[in-house]
Amino acid sequence: MTNNKMNFGIIGIYIGMMILIILLQAFIVIFRSDLLDTPESLTQVNSIINLFYYVGLFLIFIIVYRRYFSEQINFAFSNKRKTIKAIAYGISFMFMVSFLANVVLTWLGVTDTSQNQASLNEISNGSLFDKISLFVFAVLLAPIVEEFVFRKAVYSIFEKFNYIIAIVISAFLFGFMHVSGGDYIQIIYYAALGIMLGVIYHFSKNNIIVPMVVHLCFNLFVTTMMFLG
Repeated sequence: MTNNKMNFGIIGIYIGMMILIILLQAFIVIFRSDLLDTPESLTQVNSIINLFYYVGLFLIFIIVYRRYFSEQINFAFSNKRKTIKAIAYGISFMFMVSFLANVVLTWLGVTDTSQNQASLNEISNGSLFDKISLFVFAVLLAPIVEEFVFRKAVYSIFEKFNYIIAIVISAFLFGFMHVSGGDYIQIIYYAALGIMLGVIYHFSKNNIIVPMVVHLCFNLFVTTMMFLG
């Protein structure tokens, strides 16, 4: 499988799963609207859909592209010291960028939580099932799926033009996919994180394991703070 074919295949699977989720949501609204009658049931439906979405993508990617993942893991372990150093620096810079992006949003007068974060907060305040679902899809699966799509696929497609262009485009798309309901000013925050993840990917010699682990650690911290809050 050629690299270009693989990258477009990844994006095709991602878009296909998104369409499936939209159809599933439409089905629930039309035929099972009773599942949305209370805030608790709505939160649980949201948890199940997110879990289905990320578990589905994770399994498809791991099965279809198992050789690629095996090669990347072997590469990371064969350069253990460099990998650990890149991850440590990456985590530090992620928190720095997160802080600076929030400062910029505050300076622009944006003090409300993004709709994406508000939705996750609702799940974190839900039932035990909701909490477990949140941990599984937000901490364990989303970093793997999103880095595979936005760094491995999108970044690689545009890297042939210029790595800076690849970082910016992949970061913008990453940010765009994390906003909803006209909450577009929040792209600043998520795109900033995407730029940092793109930089990490580039300087780790395109070893996807590094941004995946950095993303996972960042999400773990944020999710833990949500549970404690």
